[in-house]
Amino acid sequence: MLAATDSQKISDNWKRACSIYPVYTELSKRFDLGIQPSRDLEAGEAQNSTESLVRAEQWFREADKRIEVHHLRKLLSQITLDENVLHAMLARHLGKEPKTESDRDKIDFLLVQYLAQCLPANVPAHELSLEQAALVLKPILGAASEPTEMPALEQCIESLNLCHSLSDFLDHMILERGRALKVAGREKPFDPSSWVAFTRFSFLVRLGAIRLVHEDIDALQQDLKTLESAGVKTIDCRSADLSEKESFESIRKMSEKWKQSFPGKYSQNYWFTDVVRIRAAVRQELERLEKKKTGAGSETGQTAGSSAGEAGGAAAKAGQAQLGAEVAEYIHAISEQVKSVKGARAANAIKVGDLRLMLSSEEVSAFRETSGDVNTLLQHAVAVRAVLLAACDKPDAIDLKEAKDLAQSEATGLQEQIAAAKEKSDTDLMVTLTACARSLQKAVDKANKA
Repeated sequence: MLAATDSQKISDNWKRACSIYPVYTELSKRFDLGIQPSRDLEAGEAQNSTESLVRAEQWFREADKRIEVHHLRKLLSQITLDENVLHAMLARHLGKEPKTESDRDKIDFLLVQYLAQCLPANVPAHELSLEQAALVLKPILGAASEPTEMPALEQCIESLNLCHSLSDFLDHMILERGRALKVAGREKPFDPSSWVAFTRFSFLVRLGAIRLVHEDIDALQQDLKTLESAGVKTIDCRSADLSEKESFESIRKMSEKWKQSFPGKYSQNYWFTDVVRIRAAVRQELERLEKKKTGAGSETGQTAGSSAGEAGGAAAKAGQAQLGAEVAEYIHAISEQVKSVKGARAANAIKVGDLRLMLSSEEVSAFRETSGDVNTLLQHAVAVRAVLLAACDKPDAIDLKEAKDLAQSEATGLQEQIAAAKEKSDTDLMVTLTACARSLQKAVDKANKA
């Protein structure tokens, strides 16, 4: 005869199996997976025995071979599972031994889904801390899931916080860096604390990507309205592998599809690139119209400048000398400020005089070191960015045009270094320099508007 505790355990496991069985049958039906029904599980609570539980577990294992994580993702984008059902599904996959790669992918996704559904309303999702994530996941991962910070993941999150568009998101290689860290993490023994860190990371990346997608689409829609009011009816979208005369209606239909974030497999988000390319094509058309408007006015002023050539050349040299001194001063000032902040990490807001400057983790490290070609390169690029931003705020103190010319020259140099890093397959350096170049370009864009 079974002991009372054994009987209760079998009963609990059977109830769990019965609670998740409808999810499996729905997956099979929606995606035509051809999974045959389970006689035991179809009988429900009536089949509460050791033998039926063993057969049910075997049925689940066979079904798992046909169900992929993208099936779960698609289903849960259309329906919401009860918290207890999610808990039961996670408990089953976490209890499986050995775990396949597919099992690990499903656990990753279901943990993020559980975190999203069970996060208290008073916790700001975009600022979710490790401690808060661990508390929400404690019913799943247990008391062993004490939050342990993983510096490489934190750097990815901080890079995400620096992104202002999908283009930034792709340039920072957020998905690729996270995926590489996840693969490396799976080579180590199972550790609940690492699951907390990776779940929080995936949750924040998902939120951040959705935010950037919607912001890019909103900006795209506004640009389309501006073009329509100017009488434009089509866009040359060949750079996005579309037609030379793509209609606004077609672009808007694609935008609606993009808003359904993360359809299909997570690794197949090639449409991120589509958003970036199409938005760039639309912006290019806007710039063409702007140049057309200002072209006539610029032609009338070209004949008046030749007589002042020599004086202008001398002034330019003096301006360059001043900017060189400004760059050197900012390198020194930023270095002192960074070194004075204990434990400074990425996305630090460094205050230099009246200027507030955001630095990535790599840029912070560069200012803490005293040698190295890459550190010197980053220090100079950040200082040039600071000079340009200072010129935007106080054009009477620093010539804005000269600061812009200096920044453009610096940007060209960074692109050459990025190309060299790419040829050497130095991904880390390429990511670091690309992020620095994007921040500099943001400053240039601000200066252009000024």
